[in-house]
Amino acid sequence: SMSSVKVPLLELKNAASVSKMRRSLKGHKGYIAQKTTIDFHPNFLVIDGPFKSEVIDVKCGFRDRISVNGRQLSVTLDDLPETEFVELVVDRKANKLTLIAEGLKVTMLGAS
Repeated sequence: SMSSVKVPLLELKNAASVSKMRRSLKGHKGYIAQKTTIDFHPNFLVIDGPFKSEVIDVKCGFRDRISVNGRQLSVTLDDLPETEFVELVVDRKANKLTLIAEGLKVTMLGAS
């Protein structure tokens, strides 16, 4: 049961970016940027990160949700080849998110 959607790479990068994060209060360090949740809705996508939540206007055509390590997602997106779209593939059974850009595939394990 895998679902996939093509998303504008630049928009996804901006939404998932963790580089703009401020330092949090002392004692809260372990809590920062652990998780970014990607919510797939039939008519849009929500990137729910540690410090912001952004909607990307893209038709997914399905409902799903997966959480991944926020920093890993941000770094991975920055490392992808420059292209207009990145394909997001959700494998719910295996709890994996795969990003495909210009033939390059990167798979991330979902965060619990």
